[in-house]
Amino acid sequence: MFDTPLSDLVETDGHEAERLRIRIWNDIIRLKHLKEHHKCKMIQQSSASLLDYSQEQSRRKKLARNLEKILNEMLELVEEGLAQGFIYGIVPYKGKPVSGVSNNLRKWWKETVRFDRNGPAAISTYQRDSCTHVIKSMESKRFDRGHQALDAGH
Repeated sequence: MFDTPLSDLVETDGHEAERLRIRIWNDIIRLKHLKEHHKCKMIQQSSASLLDYSQEQSRRKKLARNLEKILNEMLELVEEGLAQGFIYGIVPYKGKPVSGVSNNLRKWWKETVRFDRNGPAAISTYQRDSCTHVIKSMESKRFDRGHQALDAGH
């Protein structure tokens, strides 16, 4: 570097400086594009979660409206003397079980039945038992076909 004449060094430095300026400019542009891309991704994710939240709210409102309708119908039946009391329970896929009960059955429903705890457990037991029944039924049919094939061969 010290052996090179000063005029060559200045010319080389000018080219190097220009290349460095272009490289920095390209990096700045690339950084802006990356930031915009990241911002777009964040907006998409937040709008997707907002849509999920909106759908969940809509589902809850629909369930609440239907529960209100059921309760009103049940109360009307009791008031008209067509029923002595009523009980209903709904176990949604998400959220807590919801139930309604007339005053004359409320204590029994809350203390003995304990639907809020036992309802989901009963559904799980039913699903497990019905799945086991289906599997046993399939195995039984397969055994019967195999047995019939053996009988036909004799």
